[in-house]
Amino acid sequence: MDSRQRDRIHPSTIETTRERNFSTTTYTPPPPTTPAEPPVCTTIGCVRAANNIINALNTSVNPCEDFYEFACGSWNEDHPIPDDMSTFGTFSFVREQVRQQLRVLLEQEVTSQSVSINMARIAYKTCMNKTQLEELKTSLLF
Repeated sequence: MDSRQRDRIHPSTIETTRERNFSTTTYTPPPPTTPAEPPVCTTIGCVRAANNIINALNTSVNPCEDFYEFACGSWNEDHPIPDDMSTFGTFSFVREQVRQQLRVLLEQEVTSQSVSINMARIAYKTCMNKTQLEELKTSLLF
């Protein structure tokens, strides 16, 4: 057998090899993946925030016609601008709520375990004592 014959590949050998490679290789597509559900916050804070958003909506308005009125209409109706303010929004509303809560806490007669809270109460009561303030004003005049 000369070297040319030895280096030649017979066509039947190619077919057999090709058939073997294709018959043993099978493609299996990956299983379909379902998109993961987005996480839903169910903490008290999230539920309250969702409630505030829902309560602010004016669902009688078409959002495609007047989105601002749709999104904020009920809030604006329930929270008119006070006479002493030029604007009033959620930050103003929260600030007023905090001031009222702080006033209630500072005017309580209950003694706290915290020295800082007790000192804040004393300072508040001193500043709010109108009689003492009037006496101080008149004494400063003379």
